[in-house]
Amino acid sequence: ILNRNANHIIAPSRTVREILTEKEKVPAGKVSVIPYGQVFERFSAVTTDTVIKKRKELGMEKQFSMLCVSRLFPTKGQEYLLDAVAPLFLNGLKAKLYLMGDGPYRNTLENKVKELGIGDFVVFLGYRDDLLPIIGASDLVVHPSLEDALSQSLIESLMMTKPIVATDISGAGDTLGDGKYGRLVRPADPNDLRNGIVETIENLDDANEKAMKGRDHLLKYMSAEKVSKEYEEVYFSLMNEY
Repeated sequence: ILNRNANHIIAPSRTVREILTEKEKVPAGKVSVIPYGQVFERFSAVTTDTVIKKRKELGMEKQFSMLCVSRLFPTKGQEYLLDAVAPLFLNGLKAKLYLMGDGPYRNTLENKVKELGIGDFVVFLGYRDDLLPIIGASDLVVHPSLEDALSQSLIESLMMTKPIVATDISGAGDTLGDGKYGRLVRPADPNDLRNGIVETIENLDDANEKAMKGRDHLLKYMSAEKVSKEYEEVYFSLMNEY
């Protein structure tokens, strides 16, 4: 009711707009898609030396290192990620999965790691304040979430030019150019997620090139200057109506 009666709504992704217009029956003319504005200087502040030190600190240089950045919560899909990577680890893939973040689902995930027999391959990093260097230190970012409006961790990972495998939900397509800049897979599907990870590892040079192009895409699509101008246009348009 509130959404239908609002003068205007700004949605961060196309999927949010679709939910508003198709499910909640908000008139399409009352909804604008404007992503979260990004200040890109913070990414360039992460130096090569910083990344090398972080790789050594976390042991990421010893094997192929996958990273998942998310709150530990059922809707973030980590259990499907564990199901996806377990056969890879147990069949000899020299790799580790680093889970960065904390939350009420941690004990459940730790127990699942034990049940799957992959304790030697999964590292729980907990909450950290060195997010960007850790993203930069990883070889692949995996984002198995079941729901997001527009994932900040996907944006940050692509800005750090990391290959990405992500579930095709909400703003993931906006960030990854509908698959042009990263591999999109079905949500809650360990087999498809596993296939996406394997294909990305087997074609890592191509995945790195896609990530480089993705960064250029975000520099244009989500620049703070561009986003602020789009907000201004919406605000002034509404002001002129009254």
